[in-house]
Amino acid sequence: MGAFEYSRARVCLNLMSRSFKSQWYDCCAAGLLPCCYAYVLPWCAIADINKAIGTQDDYIFDTLCLNGSVLRNRYRKVKQVSGHCVGDCCLNCCPCCLLVQMMHDIGPEFQMLNITGDEVKRSFWVGAPTSTEMIR
Repeated sequence: MGAFEYSRARVCLNLMSRSFKSQWYDCCAAGLLPCCYAYVLPWCAIADINKAIGTQDDYIFDTLCLNGSVLRNRYRKVKQVSGHCVGDCCLNCCPCCLLVQMMHDIGPEFQMLNITGDEVKRSFWVGAPTSTEMIR
């Protein structure tokens, strides 16, 4: 490994040196309600976390197609949290814990069932007018 490659790798590691606020196995780190939410409605929790980090295109798509491992990998990259994709995949064995860890890391900005009627319309009806456009 050349000097340039070594220094570039070191810079990349230093940029992502932040850790999660809690350990992955601390299922109640964010509180009892988020823990229950992640256990009962994990698909909605996935979509809400994706929306909270600003990488969501469609809430309904996220509830149906996005899984915890992919979301955690995306989350780590956006929030510059250290880790590896292998760890993200292995932690999918306990999706509730995985989701609570991200909810706790987001903090008070996290909102449960963060979807509007306009977003539902756009998911099922291409070119759907928003509620403000329908009033006009």
